Amino acid sequence: MFTNPTLRFARRGGNRRNMGICGETFQDKSRTSAGEAPASDVSEVFDTSDSSRSRNSGWSLVRWAGALTVGAFVFAAPAAAITFDGTYVVSYNDSDPGLVVHVDAPPGTLSSFDLDVGGSTGWFPLFDIWTEECCVNQDDFVAQPIDVSYTFTSPPPGFTDSVDGETAGSSFFGIIEWGRVSWNDPVAFAFGNGGILLAYLSDETFSAGLFGLGTRGATVNAKFTLQVAPVPIPPAIALFAGGLGALGYLAMRRRRKEAPNEASNDFSAG
Repeated sequence: MFTNPTLRFARRGGNRRNMGICGETFQDKSRTSAGEAPASDVSEVFDTSDSSRSRNSGWSLVRWAGALTVGAFVFAAPAAAITFDGTYVVSYNDSDPGLVVHVDAPPGTLSSFDLDVGGSTGWFPLFDIWTEECCVNQDDFVAQPIDVSYTFTSPPPGFTDSVDGETAGSSFFGIIEWGRVSWNDPVAFAFGNGGILLAYLSDETFSAGLFGLGTRGATVNAKFTLQVAPVPIPPAIALFAGGLGALGYLAMRRRRKEAPNEASNDFSAG
């Protein structure tokens, strides 16, 4: 009768290692049946040392901080209408060369307005513009810069931005002459945490006249549209998340400093 030599060898108990012949694996169960621990110690799989707990706790704090911050963004209450307050200054060409223009806008104050997302102020008058030149000369055809700079004090902490354009004179064979102002708009004003306010200004013609320039000016109108509202972060959650993140960072940093000392001690003990 033929007996597998491997089975005979396994029955003798002379070898506790796993053996594989012809694709079959024979595992010695003598140690587990006797209640002994498996060949690989639990500590090799699960690191339960103090350094491991310190490292894991550091990472846990960092993950908690990240989760709280994300939660603050996701579950933040919808923002109410935003109030805007501010001032503006107009810079323009007030001397030759180019068409000399005048505006009735020393540093002005914007009327306070409230906007929801997608809401608009509609057009409202901002300043008047005109020229006192008698006619359009050759240098007046060359466009000159004009700029409206805004300084918003609300919503806090405030922000500044501007809309630029140009002024120039125009003529139809010297019969009809006029001045014009045009703007590079809309301009997206960024504010707060991701907020966007669109600013518009109206293109206008002014001081039109026959066989020369007239004296009647035009009104430049402004409009604002709230495209994106800033994302609010609840102060308490933001501070708490920041504190957890700092604690986690300090814990991991301390672990990195202690690691060389632990390795040196292990080497000495060995």
